[in-house]
Amino acid sequence: MKYEVISFSKYNMAGARQSAKSAETDWLLFVQNGGSLAKDALTHLENYASAADRGTVAFELRQIPVDTGRHTDPVTLEIDFVDTAAVLVKRSAFEEVGGFDTNFNLLAFVDLSWRLRVAGYRLQACPMATVKVTEPADERYEYIYGQYERLLLGYKWGRDAQAKAEFEQTLKAPRHFDGVRKELAKLYVQHFLKVP
Repeated sequence: MKYEVISFSKYNMAGARQSAKSAETDWLLFVQNGGSLAKDALTHLENYASAADRGTVAFELRQIPVDTGRHTDPVTLEIDFVDTAAVLVKRSAFEEVGGFDTNFNLLAFVDLSWRLRVAGYRLQACPMATVKVTEPADERYEYIYGQYERLLLGYKWGRDAQAKAEFEQTLKAPRHFDGVRKELAKLYVQHFLKVP
């Protein structure tokens, strides 16, 4: 199995987009900045990928010390979306669905996952392949832009009324970060320029 390792920051996916476009391998291994693969992670990952059927095109490594905690099918290990810590993706499927949408950074992998699933592909967790991520979290940025990207994701996936209502509720009672309401309000106005 040949893959290209692409390091990225979940705060700015432009570099990952560019690296993925220039890759020539069959697989892309995205590893978040500060990510450290366990010594046996690649062996486990290759075992999962070689045992999976052809319709499974994305494999998520388990993040330690804190895993995502979301549902994984206990028999097939299938998941609804891949997390950003470290993910192996078949390049042909990645390109088929258009790669990363430039509107997203924090939720780029969620959007990519949903497009892969709509195209008929499956995603799988690889619990024996682990990655430790030490990229420091910017809680204020993640809160503000996470809310904004959820709004855009809602519009993209036909949940615009619900996404708009949730964002408006957040505007009424945001978490207490300095200047957060002003920043959210600015982004709310800007979103009208991005959506049809």
